[in-house]
Amino acid sequence: MLEDNYILGLLYGDGYFQQKNRYEWFLFSTTHKELSDKVISYLDKNNIKYFNHRRHFPKGHKKENYEILELIEITDEKFREYLLCQGFNSDNVSERIKWNRDFIRGIIETKGSLFTYQHRNSIAWRISISGNEDDVKYIKHMLETELNVSAGDVSRRRDRESKGIISESYRLNIQNRAGVREVVNFIKGENMSKYLNEMIEKFEKFDLETPYNMKRKVFKHYKFAVGAMARDLGIVIKGKRGGGRNFKPIYLWEGDTEIACFSGWENAYKWTCKMYEEELGRIPPEVHSED
Repeated sequence: MLEDNYILGLLYGDGYFQQKNRYEWFLFSTTHKELSDKVISYLDKNNIKYFNHRRHFPKGHKKENYEILELIEITDEKFREYLLCQGFNSDNVSERIKWNRDFIRGIIETKGSLFTYQHRNSIAWRISISGNEDDVKYIKHMLETELNVSAGDVSRRRDRESKGIISESYRLNIQNRAGVREVVNFIKGENMSKYLNEMIEKFEKFDLETPYNMKRKVFKHYKFAVGAMARDLGIVIKGKRGGGRNFKPIYLWEGDTEIACFSGWENAYKWTCKMYEEELGRIPPEVHSED
């Protein structure tokens, strides 16, 4: 099978194994025809057996929020084994979810959204990601540790509780502008839906043209204070996985190259404060307590 992490992300986001005619098939379902077409194109290129059809509702049924459901039943036994090898049914969340830009873009296309909303009489942007509790908590952890993104709490979706329907779906929001920017930069790639591409272009235009001022003057952690100043300076300061024993090495990056190393976030904070004052003439944020 040709590995395509974006397609795997789509399949994981809107697909599941089901028992049918004494056999376990993989079913992908979506109301987004462009995503359905992308999956079918991949299956055709790889000679993978499947059936696809649309679920039409009877005339007069579901007059409000009417949607046509695209269904793809993948019956290829080798492909079923391939998906299992990719960790689709693993008990380990880090095996189920691949941490790379293509797979996460597929997750956001199916389980997430990038959109605008009104906040205190101004336009703001948000990324929401839904899924089972373990998956969403893992994505939150990776966003915070790998991208230095400040994400919101993971909470159970309560959209239909008033109707007596208790959901097992959980939601994560990234609604600070800097965090949305980091996630957008991470997931950008050649293969995506027209809708997501348009939303990314709109956000980037907004981010470029709308002045950004640091409103927060005090941080609890050196890491987040450094991240806020680095964004204003237009530089990248972050650690990397598996680095350091006695201290956490933090790097100043130029593209994919490390050009400086600091021994821990506190030392990175001290250096960034100096640059913040010298380059921008601004007063750096304070850090009052570091866990």
